[in-house]
Amino acid sequence: MKAQNHIPHLLLLLLPLGLWSQVVIDETDMPNAGDTLRVSMTSTVPGNYHQTGRDTTWNFSMLEPMNQRIDTFVMMTSTPPEYWFYFIPNVVSNLASPRGNSELFPGLPVTQSFTFFKSSGEAFVDNGFAFKIQGVPIAAKFNTPDKYYAFPVDTNASWASTSAVAIDFPGMFYYSTQRARTSFVDGWGTVITPFGSFESIRVRCDLFQHDSIFIESMGFGIGTDRNITEYKWLAEHMGIPVLQVNSEGLIVTATYRDSTRLPSLPLSVSLGPDTTVDKGTMVTFHAAVSGGAPPYRFIWNTLDTTQSLTVLMDSTTTFGIVVIDGLNTFVSDQKLVTVVSPGIEEQKTHLLNIFPNPSNGAIRISTPDIFQTGDVIVSDWSGKEILRRELKNTAIFLEMDLSSFPAGMYLIRLVTEDKLYHGKVILIK
Repeated sequence: MKAQNHIPHLLLLLLPLGLWSQVVIDETDMPNAGDTLRVSMTSTVPGNYHQTGRDTTWNFSMLEPMNQRIDTFVMMTSTPPEYWFYFIPNVVSNLASPRGNSELFPGLPVTQSFTFFKSSGEAFVDNGFAFKIQGVPIAAKFNTPDKYYAFPVDTNASWASTSAVAIDFPGMFYYSTQRARTSFVDGWGTVITPFGSFESIRVRCDLFQHDSIFIESMGFGIGTDRNITEYKWLAEHMGIPVLQVNSEGLIVTATYRDSTRLPSLPLSVSLGPDTTVDKGTMVTFHAAVSGGAPPYRFIWNTLDTTQSLTVLMDSTTTFGIVVIDGLNTFVSDQKLVTVVSPGIEEQKTHLLNIFPNPSNGAIRISTPDIFQTGDVIVSDWSGKEILRRELKNTAIFLEMDLSSFPAGMYLIRLVTEDKLYHGKVILIK
């Protein structure tokens, strides 16, 4: 009886020493097909997010969302069958998550986009992604799975993985990414967010990622190195981290499970409408970004990486930008700046009606009623002239065959002595 009376007292003494049973994460705590998990995102994060230890209380109750999204998970067999050859159901992947559709090229939306996962008793891994452009399936399968978690995730857990993938869409773009991920548990305790209070275990991940993108239709490419530190607070049966803080240079963002507070907004970017300026004008462009998941990365076809760009205009040029958000979703926009010499009036610049658009090469241009004689000029997206034809007594429709040119974006202008008409067409092969 005496020994039994001492057992509760011994347990109470041991509790502060961290010997109470901590959270252990395994396959049952990962997402399942049918899950729809709402998360909030913000770039306003308290500065003590990196602090950790045993039996720690992390208070993030003050977080305010900037945007929300819903992470949805479906069975692998719910994805288009064209993807199954790469992500063999229940062998390579048994779970998929729809990615936000985007418009990497104006007029060429990305559709039916998914990320593919494998959840097992050993690990939860990312196997890659797939999407369609104009109905053409494009699959990007990692050479080695990107390991998010190795089970069980307990106080002594650590793991690492390296993975790479490249996709090439001839005439359009080339993209590759390489990842080296090192993860380990660096604390446990209670995390408090606007969604609630959770007993959790924290995983720190040091991620090196090299991204390379080349857009043939815009004539530019760039490679970037990224060093990201991820802090993930995991709780039982929550599917995804109840809170994740990413630190990349001076940019810190938080993503956390939440209730409905804001509408989910897709990533979009706009440079504004095309314009006409006098030669020698200084023009500033600003990429207006909305939606998506911060942080955002900016890549101009001038190879600048800032959100705004100032240029002294000397000749007609199209400026293009690609924006990549924190989920590696791509969107783009272009702005045609037509440079004129004194005498050509800006108010007499008009848009052309070009169809079909996109086209496989044969196009018809609806000519303005007052247009009689002049030149038709075809330029690529860098502004380089590739075709010029003199026109006289033009009919209502002008027919052209551009099938000899590679796929991509092209500018078409009709020019008279004092008037300018312009439009854009996308060639697909």
